[in-house]
Amino acid sequence: ASCRIAAFELLRHLLPVAITVFALDFAGSGLSGGEHVSLGYYEQEDVEAVIGHLRASGSVSTVGLWGHSMGAATALLYADRDPSIAGMIVDSAFSDLMVLINEFGQNIREQGLRVPGFAISAAVGMISRSVRKRAKFNPKDVSPIANGDKAFIPALFAHGKDDAFIRPSHSEQLHANYSGDKELVLFDGDHNSTRPDFLFTRAVTFLYQRLGVQEAHCLDSSSPTHGSAPQFDNGLFAGGAAAVHNAEEEMMRQALMMSLNEHYDGRSGGGTASGAPAGEARPQSAGDNRPAAQPATAQGGIPMNELKQGIVQFHSVAGVGGITAQYYVEAALADGGSVEHAIERYFDSDCAGPPPGYQPPAPEFLAL
Repeated sequence: ASCRIAAFELLRHLLPVAITVFALDFAGSGLSGGEHVSLGYYEQEDVEAVIGHLRASGSVSTVGLWGHSMGAATALLYADRDPSIAGMIVDSAFSDLMVLINEFGQNIREQGLRVPGFAISAAVGMISRSVRKRAKFNPKDVSPIANGDKAFIPALFAHGKDDAFIRPSHSEQLHANYSGDKELVLFDGDHNSTRPDFLFTRAVTFLYQRLGVQEAHCLDSSSPTHGSAPQFDNGLFAGGAAAVHNAEEEMMRQALMMSLNEHYDGRSGGGTASGAPAGEARPQSAGDNRPAAQPATAQGGIPMNELKQGIVQFHSVAGVGGITAQYYVEAALADGGSVEHAIERYFDSDCAGPPPGYQPPAPEFLAL
């Protein structure tokens, strides 16, 4: 995962079998510095730095990796760099970031919203341009599956059958394409649900064997503390891992959608964004960072059903509805533009709301 607190649920399973745990906050997460989360691209460097530190310390023997979601994808991206890693647990990894982004848009359709293909492709394109500009990497390079034929670290892939955020097909494809020794475990659950005991048992056994743990170092099986660590199940960190997993999923969703901001290649000079029709007027940011132009009303020529559909599409892609969605959609349609132009205007105006005094022509659509 992205935050070290998620590792607390592993302690009760790993410590009794003499497997010590080093957990970290990736850059941009937890207590680590950094402005951007790159969903695996730069996080590879974090993993490399940690492994270098551990080996330089002289206090560890063999090293394994255990990652969930973005952490699992990062482990796969790193795997071909260091074949001396003894083994890794890969829980709910995505196979390719661009595939995940496209599926993110398709999920909107599956939720019953009428989102045209252009809106999904526009979102994907804007995310890609934004990430390249702001975080200095190409999302197309975040492709764990592309590393599969170059990695030979023994790997156990695990995925919840009901995962709607990163579909089980990602792990199935990763497993099929992986060149090293491999196992695949599909279990009942979703992206963030509590992992079943049998998965922990299988994963711990997998690492125990791959790391070459000496039985003499493990806790006595007759000890009342063997197989459990009550101090990690109560108090401050109770439920912490589940909370972190939920927060990480939301972070990844926001990383996919909020990266739409500042997506224009020529935005910094006040120029017109690429893809905008020539001569099209855009809402400009005033001193209070709000667009100043007042759009034509729907009664002035925009069919109400077209306005409604546009608001739903805007909300699906930009993540904002209500009066803000109605303002930008109405403005774009009144100028002869499309919902895609409305989305571009919104992000070009720093996600500002409508100007003071704006009266929505269709108050009944404010709940959309």
